[in-house]
Amino acid sequence: MGMTLRVVVPPHPLIGHWLSVLRSRHTPAAVYATATAELGRWLTYEAVRDWLPQRNTAIEGCLGATEGRVVDG
Repeated sequence: MGMTLRVVVPPHPLIGHWLSVLRSRHTPAAVYATATAELGRWLTYEAVRDWLPQRNTAIEGCLGATEGRVVDG
């Protein structure tokens, strides 16, 4: 069997927005360049959402002690 590629477009409103800007034939070159960078940024955020290890940590906030989540490098 041959390999099949699966294309997934995450259902995030900003991903949809920037993808639409890129698809439009009326998008000026400067906006197209910005849209490419923005779409890449948002797709990266979505791609690593479940892959980055995280851990809970105690932090001292301005209103007192609380718990936060940090990337566990």
